Parts: sequence; C-alpha cells; structure tokens
Amino acid sequence: MSTERKDNFLSHSANLRFYALCSVDGLNSYIAPEKIKEQIEISSDDDEDISRLINVLEKNEFIRLVKEGQTLFTIGTDNSLSIP
Repeated sequence: MSTERKDNFLSHSANLRFYALCSVDGLNSYIAPEKIKEQIEISSDDDEDISRLINVLEKNEFIRLVKEGQTLFTIGTDNSLSIP
C-alpha cells in the first residue's frame, strides 16, 4: 500500500473498522450475534433519534453518529446481520 493510501485509510479511521472486524465480537456479529454482551434494548417509546437510526438502517442506507460536530462513527447494514 502506498504511503498516500495508508494515510487516507488512517485519516478516515478505516483501520478501526478493520480492527473491529478482526475481533471476537466482529466475528460474532456475523455468526453468533447473541454472544456479544454489549447491547441496547430498543422499545417502541424510545426517542426519535433511535427511530431515525432504525428507519435509515431498514432502507439499507448509512448514518453518521456525531458529537459536537465530529463524526464518531458511521453505521450501515453491513455492520449487522439483519434488520427484522
């Protein structure tokens, strides 16, 4: 990989996605999601931001999670096994 490509890869935090996928939880996200201990239970009375997130994922689109103008991470349906 060229230095320019490596710098671009790192500047967009693609290495974090790579490391996440190469973890035990990354593997479990595809073969046994129930083994991932961290989870958020979603109910019908959750706020509109969670509803927006779910709606975007159900359309097979991507969404950025932002804090103070900085992108924390991007979520898409490639991050999960399926949306029921």
